[in-house]
Amino acid sequence: MTTAGTSNPTPMMQQFQRIKLQHPGMILFYRMGDFYEMFGDDAVTASKVLQIQLTTRNKNKEGAIPMCGVPVHAFDQYLNKLTASGLKVAVCEQTEDPAQAKGLVRREVTRIVTPGTVISPDLLDSKANNFLCAIFSDLKKNRAGVAFCDLTTGEFEVDEVDIHNGWGRLLEILALYRPREILVPADNYSKVDASYDELVKRCRQIARNQEGKEPHIEFRAEFNFDLRSCKRDLQEHFEVNSLAGFGLENLETGICVAGAVLGYLKETQQDILLHIQSPRKIPSDDKMVLDDTTIRNLELFDTFDGLNRQHTLVHLLDQTKTPMGARLLRRWMAAPLLKKEEIEGRFSRVNCFLENSRISDDLRKVLGKVGDLERLIARISMPHSNISDLVRFRLSLEPLPRFLELLQTIKSDVLKDFIEDFDSLADLFEYLESHILENPRVKPKEGGFIQLGINKELDRLSSLMKNGKQLIAAMEAEERSKTGINSLKIGYNRVFGYYLEVTNNSKHLTPDHYIRKQTLVNGERFVTEELKELEESILSAEEESKTLEFEIYESMIAHLQSSIQRIQKTAVIIANVDVLGAFAYNAKLNNYCRPELDDNPNGRNFELRDARHPVIETINPDDPFIPNDLFLDTRNNFILVITGPNMGGKSTYMRQAALISLMAQIGSYIPARKAKLPLFDRIFTRVGASDNLARGQSTFMVEMSEAAAILNNATKHSLVILDEIGRGTSTFDGISIAWSITEHLHELGAMTLFATHYHELILLEEQLAGVSNAKVVVHEEEGKIAFLRKVVAGYTDKSYGIQVAALAGLPFSIIDRSKEILNKLKIAEKKFGSLEENPADLFKESSVRENEQLSFLPAAPPWIDELRDFDINYKTPLQAMEFLSRIQKKI
Repeated sequence: MTTAGTSNPTPMMQQFQRIKLQHPGMILFYRMGDFYEMFGDDAVTASKVLQIQLTTRNKNKEGAIPMCGVPVHAFDQYLNKLTASGLKVAVCEQTEDPAQAKGLVRREVTRIVTPGTVISPDLLDSKANNFLCAIFSDLKKNRAGVAFCDLTTGEFEVDEVDIHNGWGRLLEILALYRPREILVPADNYSKVDASYDELVKRCRQIARNQEGKEPHIEFRAEFNFDLRSCKRDLQEHFEVNSLAGFGLENLETGICVAGAVLGYLKETQQDILLHIQSPRKIPSDDKMVLDDTTIRNLELFDTFDGLNRQHTLVHLLDQTKTPMGARLLRRWMAAPLLKKEEIEGRFSRVNCFLENSRISDDLRKVLGKVGDLERLIARISMPHSNISDLVRFRLSLEPLPRFLELLQTIKSDVLKDFIEDFDSLADLFEYLESHILENPRVKPKEGGFIQLGINKELDRLSSLMKNGKQLIAAMEAEERSKTGINSLKIGYNRVFGYYLEVTNNSKHLTPDHYIRKQTLVNGERFVTEELKELEESILSAEEESKTLEFEIYESMIAHLQSSIQRIQKTAVIIANVDVLGAFAYNAKLNNYCRPELDDNPNGRNFELRDARHPVIETINPDDPFIPNDLFLDTRNNFILVITGPNMGGKSTYMRQAALISLMAQIGSYIPARKAKLPLFDRIFTRVGASDNLARGQSTFMVEMSEAAAILNNATKHSLVILDEIGRGTSTFDGISIAWSITEHLHELGAMTLFATHYHELILLEEQLAGVSNAKVVVHEEEGKIAFLRKVVAGYTDKSYGIQVAALAGLPFSIIDRSKEILNKLKIAEKKFGSLEENPADLFKESSVRENEQLSFLPAAPPWIDELRDFDINYKTPLQAMEFLSRIQKKI
């Protein structure tokens, strides 16, 4: 850093440099009175990020040092900007009172703030987790461990995956948790695995949060991932002799990452972290995996443009009233259930709240008064809490007895476990209510927050501070009465403190225990032991009171820490009731229905009556949404090839099917009049395509990569949504690929909705049992089209691309010329049977009218139009055979 070159650094700068060397790669917030100062390279970097003035220390001297600072009372907002930029900040506090320090004030780093270890409410999204992640692989065993811990809630989850066939499963887990910071060994991969760099790049892309921010990648030394030390640290922290109870005993790489995460948190927070929950293995057999592509294409948490988050499914469904509920909803959406009984359990609870709508409304009002219990107890359990955390916690506890009372009024067995397991924490509320003033000061070391009656000595000190003058006056009156000296008075000055003053006329009456302090012209000043004790008590009462209040504060924290597990359990139940109540609210508001689940192993049905897209139907109330039906079954009709124009509703139709399936499998009612749904093990989507220049992939490569991920992971129990395949290459190549993919999905047996402009694919209906055609209905009149947004059986051989281009506002000259070219292409195709065999000079004279341009072409056979007009959909097989025989005779 730039301070290293300073010729004669002051003792303070020597201290700064020493501490800075102990924390490389971090911005050092160096406490100096009411500011956190930054020096050297730290100041240069921070001033740019924070957009604050960069000045210099020793401005006019040799070795001037760049510096900048932020006020202590507002440092959170600056800290937020730094961590949001991926920077780490070491907070260096004054650890002794400057007024009592002999020489240089002692300073120490009390915590390190990184993107994954932020705890300030102002720096966090209350509706989303803030996970710290660690990744470690054993390439010899083809195993990789991954761990996630949210410091703000205490959630701690671990898994181990097979990486023999690549990083796919690991990346899927990252897409689910979207950590803000990822720890990886500094040397573990790069020396032995060339794919490591690609993994890191994919981690950055997949784990982007809703604001599009990539996670911070923290490279750690390999010893932090040592199996033996990590296992020992975990056992010591959770006070167990074995990790078998957590399901981790045989997960060697899982133990390594769990230990690394815990060690990193302790290192950065300088705390024992009592609120961190026991690690649990990430469940994989009862939850659906959603890959990043599906999450993005279905716009679950963010739109494609990242601008209209109100048009996402999470925005629609999130009618929760608590931060805990909002976070749980996002976890449910990212990992839908697979087991029918669990889904039906959620349905039953949603139905219970619907049937008791008045009570449910009252519950939601009560929940609106409950704060973030998870994050509040996490802050309270760590060293950086203050009185305002306790006040917010007390306010959050107050409504809980009413919450339980309302739950108990709902007479239903489906809520029985919630009611029996719910702890209203009334004792903690009463404890805080009796201890903390209604409007207390917020800094623990400044006092002024403890109620009277909690501690007798504190009451005495408070009385001294409040009634000091009255006590002096009472002593003065008492001394006058005892001595008979009516002129006696008690005074005060800074030199002698409190004193008894007697005039010369009365000094012969002073008692023997009076100690002469000062002789005046007109009298004498005395002190007594009792007066000195009172003086000492009054003058020291404030400091003693602050010290005693802080001791009481620490005992309060310890008392609350002993109930961490109770509080976290209560928070979980509140979150569940909140989400299920929100589902009921949505069902009533948006006219959703409870679907029937079909898990028949011999054949499943996917039936939707009057289904709607949950998000699109809410965007424009003035434009009524057109509902549609869908009928698929695993025996005779499980692939639907959908043709029709762009903007006609194909994508909406397919995505609403996927969203409805996902909503059902998280326990939500769905936007349809009636529904019977299979349970899907995966939902795959491939929608549109775009270049991924950062990864060096073209549109077609992205398209094929997404298709490959589907074909390599889909099963017969999956739902596959394909919105165009093969459009990024030549027509014949694209048709061939699309055809082959459809055949593969048919052989697999996966339920598939496939929208395409390759009309050749409609022939698959005749060749493959289980494939059906559907089309979007378009009304066409006098060259104009209207999209009816209704999907029916059948097919269309028109794409209406030019008409859609006209609707988009292309100039009329372009539209007219496009029609001319289209006609020429159609005529050429009639003549040569293939566009790729067109004469090279077909379009050389672009200004010549069509009949002149194509005059060299012979007339089309008379039977072509007759063949084109023959509608096979409305003919019997016998009629078709007779027609074909007649045409053959004409050829």
